[in-house]
Amino acid sequence: MVLQMLFGLTSTVLSTWLRFGWRILIKVLCKHPKAEISMPSDDELDEFTAIIKQKYPQLKKTWGAMDGLKLRIQSPSDDAKQSLFYNGWTHDHYTSNLFLFSPDGKIRAMYINAPGCLHDSTLAHWSGIYNKIERLFNDKGLSVVVDSAFNKENVGGLIKSHQDNVDRVGNRKQSFGLNAQATSLQQLSEWGMRGLQASFPRLKDRLAYEEVGERKFILLLIV
Repeated sequence: MVLQMLFGLTSTVLSTWLRFGWRILIKVLCKHPKAEISMPSDDELDEFTAIIKQKYPQLKKTWGAMDGLKLRIQSPSDDAKQSLFYNGWTHDHYTSNLFLFSPDGKIRAMYINAPGCLHDSTLAHWSGIYNKIERLFNDKGLSVVVDSAFNKENVGGLIKSHQDNVDRVGNRKQSFGLNAQATSLQQLSEWGMRGLQASFPRLKDRLAYEEVGERKFILLLIV
C-alpha cells in the first residue's frame, strides 16, 4: 500500500514491477563475490578445520555441517502434485531445501525448492553436493558432519551424528565421544537455518503453491 501511494501505481502494476525487480536483483547478486555461494578456498578450509579441531579434538579434519530444511507450502489442487510435496512423516506439504554451512556462517552449497517428498540424501545426490564433499575428502581427507538422514556408506567425507549410537545388536556405531562432538557441531547447520528463518519470518508462514518460479525467486533472494 505504501509503495502504491509513493509511486501512484495500482496493485497489479506494482506487483509486476516487484517481480521484475526480484529477477534483476538475483542476476546482480549471483555475480557479486560477497553474495556468491561457493565452496571454501584452501586457506578457508585450513582455518575452518583448525577452529573446529580446537573445540572438538575428535573432529580433526572437519570443516562444516549439512542439513535439510522443509518449508510449508499450500496444498496443490491436483492429487498428483499433492503427492510430490506431501511428507508422510509430518503429514503436511513442504518444499525441501538443503544447506551446507561453514563455521563462518556462510552457505557453501545448497539445493532449494525441491518437492517435499524427497529425502535429504536424495537432494545431496541430485544436486552434486555429495560429489563436492567427496572430492575434498579424496583430495585432502576433509569431512563434514551430517545427521542420520544422509548416506555415509556410499559417500566419503561424511561424519554422522547419531541420535541412537547403538545398532540393533547393541554395538556402538562410533565412539560416544566422537558422536557427542559430531552432534554438537551439527548445531552449526541448525543455527544457520534458524538465522535464515529469524531474519525472514515470512519463511515460517505457509508459502503459496505456484508454478511460475516466484517461490524459487523468493528463496534465492533470501539465501
